[in-house]
Amino acid sequence: MTTGDGPSTITWVLHTDLVNLVRGRGLPDYDPVTTKGPAVGWVPADLALDAFGGLVENPWGPTGELRLVPDPETFVEIDRLPGGRPPFRFALARCVDLDDVSWPSCPRVVLERTVGRLADEFGLHVLAATEHEFGLLGQPVPLPFTVDAARRAEPLLSAVVTALTQAGVGPENVLPEFGHNQFEITAEPAMGVAAADRTVIVREVVREVARALDREITFSPVIGPGAGTNGAHLHLSLLDTDGHSVTADPLGEHGLSPVTSRFAAGIMAHLPGLSGLCTPSVVSYQRVGPRSWSAGYTAFGVANREAALRLAPGRPSGSGRPGLGPSLEFRPIDATANPYLAMAGILAAGMDGIRRNLPLPRSIAVDPDQLDDDQRAELGIEPLPRSLDDAIAALERDDVLTDLFDDELWACLTSLKRQEIERFRATPPSRIVTAYARAY
Repeated sequence: MTTGDGPSTITWVLHTDLVNLVRGRGLPDYDPVTTKGPAVGWVPADLALDAFGGLVENPWGPTGELRLVPDPETFVEIDRLPGGRPPFRFALARCVDLDDVSWPSCPRVVLERTVGRLADEFGLHVLAATEHEFGLLGQPVPLPFTVDAARRAEPLLSAVVTALTQAGVGPENVLPEFGHNQFEITAEPAMGVAAADRTVIVREVVREVARALDREITFSPVIGPGAGTNGAHLHLSLLDTDGHSVTADPLGEHGLSPVTSRFAAGIMAHLPGLSGLCTPSVVSYQRVGPRSWSAGYTAFGVANREAALRLAPGRPSGSGRPGLGPSLEFRPIDATANPYLAMAGILAAGMDGIRRNLPLPRSIAVDPDQLDDDQRAELGIEPLPRSLDDAIAALERDDVLTDLFDDELWACLTSLKRQEIERFRATPPSRIVTAYARAY
């Protein structure tokens, strides 16, 4: 950082809102690592901004004062961007009131509280990572999964890996995906709230590199008509207080430990309501559905990519990096979901499964859409919500999930979602896709 008579460098103090857009304020020559406490003021109604530039009806209106407190562990500085672009410096923040008390409507605070409950009640911690899929727009369409697709995207992919390495988030791999100019990048897993922080950091770094190269990208669930879809699959493993994985048990059903089986069963039981947190946009429902490789039913599977929750194998021991054990992969989730609220909901559902000692549903090895209605009924498999209307209705009926929210946060979230539904009620699907591609 340059101080004194040299050029100033802006540090952005950032907050992730309910539609998963990152907003904040910049401070010249500010160091969040050495400066403690609140950094800048914030407004409660900022949480009521939609993804398209509007402000919806909310509980706060023009009243109220908050402060953003950056977490020094999230501080990122990238000073090797293409084209001599100024350094990108930021830190992620949670909201506090004027008495420095955590604001209960802050999504990051909601996850902090939920992670604390998991540890206090069960002595468990969660290790998690997100698979990030994004589309490169306005480019010739190469064949999927090919080296040609990756090399045509250069120098974007190499610059992204360089920037993520400098950001300290441990890029694991990058690959061309099935969709038109679609790519996936993954980073090393992190613990608890840091995993959601890392999800935000990766996306913001990728966006910054794209800006530096004058490339247009989108994390929207749908890139374009027939162009494939973007997910944000979330992998979770449970650890004990000593940091040892308690996910796997060779003698357990599907190789899962009893506590992980109950945790997974809780997620399965709350899948309809979780749709309201994890696939929370109108365009999400052009991605999820039967035969979409993104889940259309409440099905559990092992190595089955049409299952809403699947047991994913661990990292191969010969990969040149430490092996990782198996994880639970939550598939019906995309980048319109606030990662703090989505993870909080998944953890709350899992804890409910542990408390109630729920049995894990039978694993299925086929696409559940290939089964007839009677077969699905026998297995307890139901369709996931097919629209945002249905998803919000399912969320409203789920007391375990709604218990995460204080009254003001709940009122703001439902106001945003109902306004979003009405905004696109009579809009052709292609125009919906375009609107979200621009926003995300």
